Amino acid sequence: GWLAGQMGDALPPIDLGSSSMAAEIATGPYHVCVRLTDGKAKCWGRNDIGQLGVADTSDRGDAGGEMGDSLPTVDVGTG
Repeated sequence: GWLAGQMGDALPPIDLGSSSMAAEIATGPYHVCVRLTDGKAKCWGRNDIGQLGVADTSDRGDAGGEMGDSLPTVDVGTG
């Protein structure tokens, strides 16, 4: 939704994949990134300029079969 209260009270859980648990969540206006408890990260949403950190510019999470184990991990680097 665009305004407060438009999403409702019963949003479904996000499938991050088998044995994946979120440690931190960061959101932008059109995408979300999650740092997992194993130190890896997964991002989904708009990706028209490669902002998800994967090797293409395809949006993620807007079609069936793109979440869970199908969602690639992202190399966020260290330093």
